[in-house]
Amino acid sequence: MSKRPWPVIGIISILMAGAVYCPLTPEDPQARLESLIKECQSSCTLVHTSTADYLPNNQCINLTPIISQAFSEHHHQDDNKQFPWMPYMTNLSLAIIIFTSGSTGKPKGIQMSHVNFINAIAGIEHENIINKNEIILQRTPVTFDMHLQDIVGSLMIGACLVVIPPGRDRDLEYISNALEKYQVTCLSTVPTVFSALVEHQSALKRKLVTCRILLSS
Repeated sequence: MSKRPWPVIGIISILMAGAVYCPLTPEDPQARLESLIKECQSSCTLVHTSTADYLPNNQCINLTPIISQAFSEHHHQDDNKQFPWMPYMTNLSLAIIIFTSGSTGKPKGIQMSHVNFINAIAGIEHENIINKNEIILQRTPVTFDMHLQDIVGSLMIGACLVVIPPGRDRDLEYISNALEKYQVTCLSTVPTVFSALVEHQSALKRKLVTCRILLSS
């Protein structure tokens, strides 16, 4: 899926449904995508209109019309109506599979249970690394596990999430402006992007005034 608001809804929906979330990126070759889907034995693939043609031979569900219909129905229902069902799962149930890059061989699927992920986020909140008052900029690719901390973790804690639109995640000027416009307090990305951003800010004599947390891995 591409990096739009829809993937955020998709991730939350997958986990709430009791399914297992395994992110794929349209930037990967089709052969790799099909290989990863086969490896994790996925029964369906959640796609966006712009990425639906990437996997013509797999069972795909287009998220765009589903969200449009759900949004329409939401405004014609009682706001207090409860969900009629809840999926059965335990804290040890599998929640997430993240594949390694495969640069040293075959990609390996790293598995994470619900309790593993919840404990990780709880630890971050307990140590006050991130709290509910944060404004978090999300630009980490879905192929890195850090995007889960940015997206799901921020919403679990109650922080504000700023999502960089597709094609802008490598645009240093756009990122710099977003940091200032939304008064971002937390930014996580890879070291190479950090270095480039620091050089960009230095050349323009800008400072990351509101940023108090810089996470890199």
